[in-house]
Amino acid sequence: MQIKWLKKALINLEHSAEYLQEQNPQSARDFVKEVHELTELLKANPAMGRPGRVFGTRELILQKFPYLIPYRVK
Repeated sequence: MQIKWLKKALINLEHSAEYLQEQNPQSARDFVKEVHELTELLKANPAMGRPGRVFGTRELILQKFPYLIPYRVK
């Protein structure tokens, strides 16, 4: 499976990482690492996320941060 990020999603990810960087640089690194690791797992396991709140989507829940990554499998 190929991962394609929406422009808005990348902007949101960047803003979240920047905010965390201001608060705690290590948390920012951990956040980016967790997002990267989960999206890499998603390539091999597209159904690993829970069913999403929006029809036709799924959601990955980050373990260490209060964020979720909505996605659609095509």
